[in-house]
Amino acid sequence: MSTPAPSLTVPAVALASIQPPPGTQQRIDALIAAFATDNFTVNPQTDVVLSGDRIGMVATHNTATIGTTGVYKKAYYVEGTPFDLGYLIGRIAEPTVSQMTTTFLDNVVLSFAGVQLDPWLQHIIGAIIADVAYLGAQRCIPDVPEAYQQELEGIYEGCLAANPHTKVTRDRLWTLNVGIDAALAFIYTLELPVFKPYAVPLKPEHFRIPFMCTGYTSQGQKPDGTPFHYFGRDFMFTTADVFQNTAAPIIYRPLDGYPMVSLAAPGWMGSITAMNNDGVACSVNMAPSALCNSKRPGFNGLLLARHAIQNGGTAQAALNLMVQAQRGVSWIHVLSDGGTDTSCIVEAGMSQETIPFMSYPPASLTGQGGPLAPAAEWVQNPSTEVQNGLMARWTTYQYPETTWPTVNPGMFAAFKANPGAFDYDAAPTYTYTYNEADMGPDAFLDATWTDRNCPMGLWISPERRSGQEGMLVATNRFIIPEMQLTTMAAPADRMAQRDWDDVQWRYDELSRFVWDRLQANKEVTGSAFLTYDEAKAAADYLAPQGEFPTYSNPKNLPLDQVQIGGAVSIMDLKARTMESHYGYYSDEWVMTTLNNYVV
Repeated sequence: MSTPAPSLTVPAVALASIQPPPGTQQRIDALIAAFATDNFTVNPQTDVVLSGDRIGMVATHNTATIGTTGVYKKAYYVEGTPFDLGYLIGRIAEPTVSQMTTTFLDNVVLSFAGVQLDPWLQHIIGAIIADVAYLGAQRCIPDVPEAYQQELEGIYEGCLAANPHTKVTRDRLWTLNVGIDAALAFIYTLELPVFKPYAVPLKPEHFRIPFMCTGYTSQGQKPDGTPFHYFGRDFMFTTADVFQNTAAPIIYRPLDGYPMVSLAAPGWMGSITAMNNDGVACSVNMAPSALCNSKRPGFNGLLLARHAIQNGGTAQAALNLMVQAQRGVSWIHVLSDGGTDTSCIVEAGMSQETIPFMSYPPASLTGQGGPLAPAAEWVQNPSTEVQNGLMARWTTYQYPETTWPTVNPGMFAAFKANPGAFDYDAAPTYTYTYNEADMGPDAFLDATWTDRNCPMGLWISPERRSGQEGMLVATNRFIIPEMQLTTMAAPADRMAQRDWDDVQWRYDELSRFVWDRLQANKEVTGSAFLTYDEAKAAADYLAPQGEFPTYSNPKNLPLDQVQIGGAVSIMDLKARTMESHYGYYSDEWVMTTLNNYVV
């Protein structure tokens, strides 16, 4: 790949050093005013960098600090060509990019090694994951659109310009941005992308992935006829003891694409949550499934979420971009569109024309007389279209309630009779008891988040209220029954065996949380709606300040000592705002009013 030049041949320089090109100063002033509206301050002499007439800007929040550090939170603005976007980020945030490509990356890789392993084995498994992440990242590059290849080159060149001794390297930037996808494609399948001799035989229990993401959308009309459309999400991922200090809103103004805000960290081109100025938003949840290609991990996850929002003017257009991508890893995306008021949950695997659904569950379940045997006929007419290895459930999706859930009594019974036949270790606290009432729209499989009644992934989860009253909910499990079959394959299902109950409880609880508030308001006013505060509370339903204080704070520590694992965001897709909570639970939320920056 040839290295493109910045927009001018001169390097980016601080505004204090030059006279801005004609017309640029007015735009700088307008952007500073936009940040001020969101309670940020920009020092025009030190916080603005120009590359020709392209503007890069770092803003400092006036009141929101990171835990007890006393450090104020940042936000960023960049514009221009793909190279410009990266170059300006590198120039204004080199120390943060350096942290993300060194300490964060190294710690994330190690965190994927099972916590129950002895130190020697954890070191070995961590080294294998690091090796796969690096090798896989190199294989991903050809499937990544040229624009992001140029942006990554820009980040690297910008970091060099800011600090000739930077620790940032191209290889580490690529591993940070696509290596996690490569590692997941391997972990979900235990298929090494290349043959290499390793000191230990790999087993699913050697790995522990943080499956702890949630997302929902809610849309409709308030009693006065005003439309509302909210998108809440909780990206629950390891901070690696770095992300809590580096997370920030990044506002992109690309020459080709939609202006957008991305919740991420400098150096991470992808988005854990993103919204464009047409009100289209996306989030990404991890999803353990065998629908992966470790030899061609492709273009997925956070970077695909960014791509869909930067280039998709509607939810359908964003979905089309995901369909067209050369993907190689299973993920769940929530897409919502405040312009057309449409929403869908994208349940995605590797790109392929058809999906051999029945090849994934254990043969004892699908064979003659097995509880899943009837599914061989059902998959011939999928409940929604298979689109290049993914399926989408819109608010109009009709969950096949009269067929698929009927297999659950047999599925529960088979697992309860002999968990060892499926290579699972059954703990004494597990019950695996089927109860028809647990399958209802307002029910719970596990009454509390500490209960253990889930027969791993070897059953068909119901949809609950998702799709009703303009509501959609997602956690870390596929809900489309055909896609659920792909999660039943070892090692993906076994690797997630300690998490399936938590995944299901969060899906059931978030569905209840949103539904109850919609119905309570409907009883009073006749309209099923959420207030902004209710929508925000739903996004943050697992916070220690809420109904489940020990979920995220089991040691009952002061909140300024409890890191937020990832970030929580609530987006008003009508007002085009994103308000996010990251760092520590004591920290203030940070607002971005996107359209103010489109100047």
